[in-house]
Amino acid sequence: MAKQKISRARKTRPKFKRFCPDCVFLVNYNKLDLYFCAAGHHKAPYLIRYGDRKENFVSGPGDSTLFSELQVAKMEAAQLGCDGHH
Repeated sequence: MAKQKISRARKTRPKFKRFCPDCVFLVNYNKLDLYFCAAGHHKAPYLIRYGDRKENFVSGPGDSTLFSELQVAKMEAAQLGCDGHH
């Protein structure tokens, strides 16, 4: 897969409330907030937040419809030097 560069203009502040203090905001992509968490609090280190309620997130490969968003989260985390292993 070719690397996709996320434009810096899209690196805005999170749209939704963050609940995990260890999660690092990566980018708002396709109206979703993408995060990285190396603390091990979630099923996978990459998270997608889609609302302000505590349960409004997906982590890991659970929803294949969000595959492209998970790939973007991985690329953004790698650009920040975050390690995907916890």
